[in-house]
Amino acid sequence: MVTVYLIRHALPDWQRVVGLGWTGPAVDLAPLAEAGIEQARQLATSLESIKASIVLSSPMPRALQTAAIIAAKSQVALEIEFDLREWMPHVGLAWGGLEDVHRALADMVGAGDGGEPRAPFAWEPLSAVRARSLAALDAHVAKDEAIIAVCHEVVIYALTGHQKTPHAGCRVFHRHPPPAVQCAT
Repeated sequence: MVTVYLIRHALPDWQRVVGLGWTGPAVDLAPLAEAGIEQARQLATSLESIKASIVLSSPMPRALQTAAIIAAKSQVALEIEFDLREWMPHVGLAWGGLEDVHRALADMVGAGDGGEPRAPFAWEPLSAVRARSLAALDAHVAKDEAIIAVCHEVVIYALTGHQKTPHAGCRVFHRHPPPAVQCAT
C-alpha cells in the first residue's frame, strides 16, 4: 500500500486575474499570493520528513507553484499530472465567474457521488474526477514509496470524501498498486 499525501494548493492571488477582468477558465491562471508562498514554504518544511519519492502536481499555476516549492525543499523530482487538474464547473469551459462555479459546485455536491449534471449545468461529475485522479496516481503507486500530490479541493473530496480542505492543507490517502496485467502466452 502506498501513502499519498494529497495537498491542496496554497492560497492563490485571485485578484491578479480578476483585476484584469478575466473570467471563466482564465481565472485558473492565478499564481500564489504572497501569503500562499509563505504557506507553501511552511508546508514544504513540515513535509520534509516524509521522504517522498516524487511530487506530482496539477498543471494549474497555483498548484504547480506550491508543488515546485515543496519539491525544491524535499529535493525530489516534480512531475505534472494533467488529470490532477481542477474540477470543471462546466465541461464546455463556459462559466463566467465565481458565482457560476459556486452554483455548479453546490449542484454537484447535492447530486451526490453518482449524480449527473442537470440543465442548465454541465459540470464534471464527482465520479469522473475520482476516476481520472486515481488513474493519474496509479501511474506512480507501483513504486511502493510515499507520494506527494498537489491538487485541488474537489480532487481531494473525490478521493477521500473530505470537504473543505484548507489552502496548503493535507489529507492522507492510501492506495494499493493496481494489479499487474497477465497476458496469456
